[in-house]
Amino acid sequence: MARRTKPPDYHRDLARRIKLIDGTELRTLNDVAEFFCEHFEPGRKWPTLKEAGKLLLKAARSGKVDKIEAATHQIEDVLRMRRLLS
Repeated sequence: MARRTKPPDYHRDLARRIKLIDGTELRTLNDVAEFFCEHFEPGRKWPTLKEAGKLLLKAARSGKVDKIEAATHQIEDVLRMRRLLS
């Protein structure tokens, strides 16, 4: 029997809120996904961003605390590198 995967739930909360320098707060995986789509070009060959995308999807699929924490940490790394964190 084929294993079914749960559809991703991007409405899950991040491990902690992320505040950007412009005052925007990212609270959910969906907030981050939308922000990344608006601010980073698709297919960009940037390993840190690519890893953040992978971890975001894993967190959305599993909902496990450790996966959400890993995604949140990687997202913060991306935003820190782009000097977008407050």
